[in-house]
Amino acid sequence: MQADQFESSVRQQSIRARIARHLAAHGRRILALPVAARFDAGDQLYFFSPYDILAGSGEVGARVHSARATVHSLVVHGSRVAGVSVGNETIAAKAIVVASGAIGTPWLLHSSGIRPTALGRWLSYHPILITQLVLDEDLCAVPGVSDRVPRLQIPPTDIAEWYTLILRDVSPFEPKEPDVNLHPNRLVEMQLLCPIDVDERNGICFDDSSRPTFDVPLSSADESRLAGAEADADQLTEVLGRYRNGCRPTWLEFGFAHVTGTTRMSATDDGSGVADYNGRVWGFDNLFLATNGLIPTRMAVNPTLTGVALAARIAGGIANV
Repeated sequence: MQADQFESSVRQQSIRARIARHLAAHGRRILALPVAARFDAGDQLYFFSPYDILAGSGEVGARVHSARATVHSLVVHGSRVAGVSVGNETIAAKAIVVASGAIGTPWLLHSSGIRPTALGRWLSYHPILITQLVLDEDLCAVPGVSDRVPRLQIPPTDIAEWYTLILRDVSPFEPKEPDVNLHPNRLVEMQLLCPIDVDERNGICFDDSSRPTFDVPLSSADESRLAGAEADADQLTEVLGRYRNGCRPTWLEFGFAHVTGTTRMSATDDGSGVADYNGRVWGFDNLFLATNGLIPTRMAVNPTLTGVALAARIAGGIANV
């Protein structure tokens, strides 16, 4: 993870300097956003993947083999999983690690007849408020000068519980006149990620054919948090410039961004969790999970790094068995 690759950006420096004063008055701060990425020869950001990590790890990478296949189910023999069913073939293994995401993992367990009480429950996620800003001219590099994109973060606090990103990223908007043909140096996106309270009743339910349905109502505290994020977006935009015409703040359709909790960890096998703190599924000797679904509490920030740390811990535990 590197945080200094964007320091040459005029917008990075000027946005941070101006907004820091506003945030400091409220006990908040703005920081560079670390990313696991590098700029390529064309100055495009290339994000590292598991392949890059393994390919650069010498002997370990040479021992890793990959193949494209769709796993239909796990082959269960009592308290052990003998392997995975792939088409008409069964691939045997001493230990099985399911890492199919916070939705695919509970689906595969359910399809395999592994259906603990907590499976799919306790779901938390991030509604995302996104907007595009036109920055004040004095914050930007002059037109015709190439300016590296900014990547900044405003961490959550007890008062402002959402996580805010200022960057150039994916924009779902259709800008309208007179803002259609603005110079890219004038533009940034703002994304606000709101944590949703953990509730046992929120989650995925599967029918007999393992088809999922979702039930994730917002609590009154959730609704208040979303309203706070909207007000904060207005205030931050006033400090930096204005909303681009046609790009006012919009909650992305609730597609369960950054889902957690669906295969949550628990300290004991009391029905409140699917796996123990080493990722081992309760009641099984050799079945492990490596997914953001293990995270038992709500996350205010993107849970990817937490998920990677959990996966590393789980892998280390299996290697030492």
